[in-house]
Amino acid sequence: DSFLSSLDEKKEKNALVRKSVLEFLHRCVVSSGTDGNSGSLTSQHAQDLCKIACDKLKDSDASTRQAATDVLILLLNSKDKVIVSTAEKITSSLQSSNPRAFKTLVLATKRGKPDASKNQVSRPRTA
Repeated sequence: DSFLSSLDEKKEKNALVRKSVLEFLHRCVVSSGTDGNSGSLTSQHAQDLCKIACDKLKDSDASTRQAATDVLILLLNSKDKVIVSTAEKITSSLQSSNPRAFKTLVLATKRGKPDASKNQVSRPRTA
């Protein structure tokens, strides 16, 4: 509950605090699974994190939006398929509400990487 109030732009005017909370959540996701059962990330937690991060993509501060994007990219690139599918369901709503952020997420995740088996045309080098 204190996380949500710290992320609320109306309650917390300091953008550094909002960014720091998102960076803390990013570190928590990175370290999940390394501390036994108490450090595991469930699909419900991933869903809640995605909703929070998607909401913070509308923040007035660019560094807070970047921190939210980093959290979403981390969840979308997770090794756990359940977490990835949960994150994809939540972030798919960005396609209509925030197309620029959605495009950034697609390009930064596995979904946006080109397939190496396809014929790729290389650009000629310039002098």
